Amino acid sequence: MTPTAATPPSLPADLVRRGVALRAIRPEDQPVLRDLYGQFRAEEMAFAPWSAAQKAMFLDDQFRLQHHHFVTHHPRADFWLIERAAPPSAPVAVGRLYLDRTTPLWRVLDVGLATAERGRGTGSGLLTWVQNSASAAGADGVDLHVVLTNVRARSLYERLGFAVDGAPVGHHQRMVWRAEPALRGVS
Repeated sequence: MTPTAATPPSLPADLVRRGVALRAIRPEDQPVLRDLYGQFRAEEMAFAPWSAAQKAMFLDDQFRLQHHHFVTHHPRADFWLIERAAPPSAPVAVGRLYLDRTTPLWRVLDVGLATAERGRGTGSGLLTWVQNSASAAGADGVDLHVVLTNVRARSLYERLGFAVDGAPVGHHQRMVWRAEPALRGVS
């Protein structure tokens, strides 16, 4: 079962101008989400000594288990598909953003972009929007976890003001961005 979230808050004008939109995921999005998940893990899978069929089965299982974990352990979180306008056809799915806004420190459960969407400012624009939204809502800040080998993502998070928080756990490092106390609740 895929939860549906409320309509996402308005995105900043620069993302809207570039055709970026968020919408709640729907049950029929599962194949698209699974394909995106495969793109997120493509570099890692390139080194696995398995056949294409074995890799596909592994990724199917991993996606199913991860998705189940997210929706089970964060039932009130927002699960959004990131889309880009592609006139004259329907919007194209270019990523996912899973965000838990139910606690004082908002948590980015997952953010991932299709290979072709990376490096275009979409990720940094969305994370900056999350930070600004958290601050305006009076949240203490935002946290996330990054895979230790994902140097590109960690570099982006550091540029956006996230700092390492504690020792790594398993293959992940927690990072936190703290909202300026004077700006909390100011939109």
